[in-house]
Amino acid sequence: MGADPAQSVVDVSGQVHGVDGLYVADASVPPTAAAVNTGLTIIALALRTAEKITHECIPGRRPRGKTYHCLQCCASATEQRRADLAGL
Repeated sequence: MGADPAQSVVDVSGQVHGVDGLYVADASVPPTAAAVNTGLTIIALALRTAEKITHECIPGRRPRGKTYHCLQCCASATEQRRADLAGL
């Protein structure tokens, strides 16, 4: 994991360098493993990657200049879509 494609396979969001839409969200992402259980770290990385993927799938929800967002705006977008569909 890193910003330099020559030194890492994925960026900090888990997206494979040079391949749009391909993400890795497992224990192979961190460059090193500490001598402790990495379960929570892997869960956090997977959640961050899922949030990034979710935001890329919602047209118009990705603010310019931002590469990482939270699920809060996705939830509000989903609620708005439900309300729009209910009004049809």
